[in-house]
This record gives sequence, structure tokens and C-alpha cells, in this order.
Amino acid sequence: MAAGFTRALAASRFPVISSAGLEPGEVHPLAVEVMSELRIDISQQPSKLLQDFDPQHYHAVFCMDGYGLQLPDEWLMREIFQEWQAEDPQEQDSIEVFRQIRHDVEDQVNLLLSFLAMRKQDSVFQGYGQLRREG
Repeated sequence: MAAGFTRALAASRFPVISSAGLEPGEVHPLAVEVMSELRIDISQQPSKLLQDFDPQHYHAVFCMDGYGLQLPDEWLMREIFQEWQAEDPQEQDSIEVFRQIRHDVEDQVNLLLSFLAMRKQDSVFQGYGQLRREG
């Protein structure tokens, strides 16, 4: 969901947007459904394997669900690292829970994009990377 919001809201400002996890994962069907309610298609954006990415290509990283402690140090040492506390939607089967998580993720993405926009005005900021754990 976070990658979908980021692409929808800021792909032209932050062109490097990736979704990766410690293990690759598919997008939960309820996540696809609740995002489609906002006309954001995430059906073709499964989480890729973290080791397939070079951390040097990312200035900003965020991690969800408390999995930051499991990330290799080179990911934790990016210019901006945030860990978001959010319920893991992969363990849910209620569309209402997915809608609440979607709302929480949208708020976090908007806050991060505002912060990055301020940073971009202050310095040369060449990219934005996003990592999140998929079930």
C-alpha cells in the first residue's frame, strides 16, 4: 500500500520507489481491493527480495511492522531511515481492518513526502527508496 500511495502521490518528484522485504511476497487481495477503492492499482507490485537491491542507490528507507532490527546495517545507515509501527495486514481477513491500515499508511506516506519535499528544497536529494516487508 505504501508503494502504491507513494507512486500515486509523488512518482515524478521521487522517481526511485521500490518495495522489498526480507522475503519476496505477493500483494494481499484485500490490499488490492481497498487501494482500488481510491483508484490506485497495486495488483502488479509484489515485494521483491531485499538482497536484489543496492542500498547505495537509496537515500531514504522506511520499514514497517518493526522489522527494522532484521535489516542489514547498510540499510539502517541510509541518510533517512524511518520505522513505522503499523499492523501487519497480511495476517488479516477483514476489509474494514485493511481500510484502517490503508488510512494509517496514507497518513505516514503523506508525512514522509512532506518531510522529503522540505529536505529537497534544502539540499540536493537525488532519490527516494522505499522498503517494506511483505507477508
